[in-house]
Amino acid sequence: MIINIHPHGRTPSARSALAAHLTATTGGQGVRLVRVRGTIADAVEGAIACFARLRALSERARIAFWHLNLNPIRFWNATQRDEAVRRILKALSAERHAYVLIEHTAKPRARGEGAPTHYHLLIANVGRDGRALNPSFAYVRLEAVRATLEVDFGEAVTPSRRTDAVVRRLHRDGRPDVASAVEAVRPASDAQPKSGLSTATRARLARVGLSAPGLRAQVIDIYRRGEEGTSLCPALADIGLTLMEGKRTGIWIVKAGDHLVGSLDRLVARPRAEIATRMTVPPRAVSPETGPKRADATIEIGSVDDVSLATQEQTGSQKISVAAASWTRHIQGLIDASQTALEEAERRTERPERTRLIAMVERRVVAARAAREAAELVLVEQMRKMAPSGWFNRILGRTALHESLMRTVRADVARAMHCLETVKERKAHIGGRVAAELRHWQETVAREDREQAREEHRLKGQIELWREALAVIEADPQVAVGGSAAIKEAVLTKRAELRKIQPWSRGSRPSPAHGSTPPISTVPRSSTASP
Repeated sequence: MIINIHPHGRTPSARSALAAHLTATTGGQGVRLVRVRGTIADAVEGAIACFARLRALSERARIAFWHLNLNPIRFWNATQRDEAVRRILKALSAERHAYVLIEHTAKPRARGEGAPTHYHLLIANVGRDGRALNPSFAYVRLEAVRATLEVDFGEAVTPSRRTDAVVRRLHRDGRPDVASAVEAVRPASDAQPKSGLSTATRARLARVGLSAPGLRAQVIDIYRRGEEGTSLCPALADIGLTLMEGKRTGIWIVKAGDHLVGSLDRLVARPRAEIATRMTVPPRAVSPETGPKRADATIEIGSVDDVSLATQEQTGSQKISVAAASWTRHIQGLIDASQTALEEAERRTERPERTRLIAMVERRVVAARAAREAAELVLVEQMRKMAPSGWFNRILGRTALHESLMRTVRADVARAMHCLETVKERKAHIGGRVAAELRHWQETVAREDREQAREEHRLKGQIELWREALAVIEADPQVAVGGSAAIKEAVLTKRAELRKIQPWSRGSRPSPAHGSTPPISTVPRSSTASP
């Protein structure tokens, strides 16, 4: 699994280019807008424009949003996809930030190890409160999220360039099991994972009509077939590629005509020492130790294949016990994940808070009012001093202070009054913006209510079904040996039995004739028969 993050949206041209890329269907690629949150926009372009407007709420923000690529090894279902997005938002402290999720399909991976479906996640850099996301340690945080997703989804753990930092993060997040898995695949100092194709290489080859991912896929296929004795140079020449030794010792490069594709070790993701050995040993003398290692087949956690493999060498009660424990852990994990997703779905978009801009303007109003009051006090004091004592001096019009000083004091009062009026106008303008944001929030909540009501109903049904499955396994552990099909059949059987024996109180629940399905967990264990 690969998760990348890039700052984006500094200029209008950059935003337009990204929107065009995300919505392009060239090469048979399918595009689907999965979800828009935190904005009333219903398209990618509108959401990106909204992110740019939100950036104006922060005085220091330089980018409009963050662009993340999510590349799973296997196909994600809707629950796994939403769980991945939830964990990413939590890791970046962006739960209250607007975001857009786009799905790209029918795009095969060069190495053949990834799913043909990947996702693009755009997260607004500035939230409704005017605060921007903190990008510190974003790489480590996302690496920790990636590792937890791989372990929880049953995928192979990908080595990290910063194993120590990721392990510390996982321990702090309360996932020592994932930390141990990351530590177990720690790469050697000379075998750090590297990118096979950079963005610049892809663009450079695309300008001359070459598909960098397609070329890499062919190179990987030929290299793997080389385990069986296929010579690399003639095989690459058959597809128009040239393999030659680079300027540095031990480096072999692949070229398409006069255009450099990349170094062989990066294209096939193998250590340079292995490549050097491979190029100096005759094709049929390549040993399994120096040849490329095929990835181990991964099996989805909780699947029938997983349980059968775990229990194929066991018999009798041990087999039943292991299968029941495996399914119980898996189903409990599904319940916990769905419960978290349900709580997230029930949480509505919160009312927009007073932005920092509002608070700043109010402080200016207070300061301007205080300055005006101070100036008026000075004016009163100076006017009191101007009136001389004695009736004779008052008749003659003598003054205690010079008239120029009074003009200065009056000018100070006038400036203070003007400043106060200016700040009040600014406050009224900001108040209008707050009212507009409130209307925007109300429209967003209304739209999300309609969308999330269906999701809440689906999650509640899933949680109830899985709890009933746990009750079935607890009552008859032997059901777990048959896998998901047997467990589902047992749940349906128990539901059918409960429709006949469950006593219903008047007005409490609908009758079985209306399609009611009582949960199995409400039935005492002693009354639950084996299927």
